[in-house]
Order: sequence, then C-alpha cells, then structure tokens
Amino acid sequence: MVVLAVFSAVALMGGGGEIARAAPSPDAHLRQGIALYNQGRYAQAVEAFRKAIQADPRFSRAYAWLGLAYVKLNQPRPALEAFRKVVEIVPNSEDARVARQWIKRLEAQLMMFSE
Repeated sequence: MVVLAVFSAVALMGGGGEIARAAPSPDAHLRQGIALYNQGRYAQAVEAFRKAIQADPRFSRAYAWLGLAYVKLNQPRPALEAFRKVVEIVPNSEDARVARQWIKRLEAQLMMFSE
C-alpha cells in the first residue's frame, strides 16, 4: 500500500521534482485557435490549429479552421490542403460540404492566376 502511494507520487513528479502537467487537449488548442482567429490573429491561429492536429491527426474540425485561417492569410495552397483533409476524414459531414465549396473557390482562384 505504501509502495503504491510512493509510486503514484513519483509518477506525478517531473524531472525537476515538479508535478507533471497533462498536455492541452486538441479541443483546448482548437478553442484557442478560434479565439485568435476571431481576434484577427490568423498566423497565431494557424499555430494553435496545427497543435490541435498534432495532438489528434484526424481532428477534422481543426483542419477546417486551419483552412479558413490560411484563406485569411491569402495562402490558398495550404488552405486547399487543409480543406481536402476535411473531405478525406469526414466525407459525408457538413464540414466536408463546406470544405468542398472552399476547394472549388480556391481552385478557381488559382486557375485564374496561373493563366
């Protein structure tokens, strides 16, 4: 019993003797990114959305917001990649329907500039 208590206490300690903290959840990163997006801080929002995706590579909502942030930064190619990932992960969702609309718009935009 005492050994278990000591093990539990040691497990909570970090290398410096501090209590280890859990990494923020993908949802926490998403919420942070949305707040930054709504403040017009799009580059910082991209970083938050990327952290959400790093924590959960199939987090389609984070990819959708990432695409929107790239649109605001006038970066159509990474926006297209993000929206295509939404369609790949959740093809029959409302997010995918909206992502397909963005894909069409951005592809048309890129075609105009390549001519």
